[in-house]
Amino acid sequence: MGIVAPIIVAAFIWVVSHLIPNDSTEDAAITKESSANLESGTNVPPSEQESFVETVHYEGRLPYLREQPILDSTLYITQAYNDFELGGVNLHFLEYNARTEIGDTIEIRDRNGLIELDVWENPYIEFSYRDRFYSIEVVRIDGVFSAIVKEIERPTMDLIHSQKN
Repeated sequence: MGIVAPIIVAAFIWVVSHLIPNDSTEDAAITKESSANLESGTNVPPSEQESFVETVHYEGRLPYLREQPILDSTLYITQAYNDFELGGVNLHFLEYNARTEIGDTIEIRDRNGLIELDVWENPYIEFSYRDRFYSIEVVRIDGVFSAIVKEIERPTMDLIHSQKN
């Protein structure tokens, strides 16, 4: 009887929580959506608001001394020795900024048609390109650098224009 009672109680709790409808869950979702509308300053019902979905354009190993095309293949990323590089023929269209993964400032070198950052700092780059915003996150796992390129709703940093003419 000592072990059977807790099993019966656990089964009863599971039945109550999974099989009996709970209106408070739906009310909580409505309250959460309503408070989001108040915070954003809109009076548009939640069903009529457009929601932004982050789109991942590249996720994988950061190529070493080899260009990995991103977006429309006119931009690329690569690792060259101790540098992360963002380059391409359309680099002059970019407005960008960068920081380390923990938010510290990072040295950005804009030269020779490349934007270079110290790859060991795990740079996080945000940029605008063709009226959209993107981020590149460089992470190191077990000594291997990977990059994630995704479209974002808006930048979290002030963007500056590339110096390439």
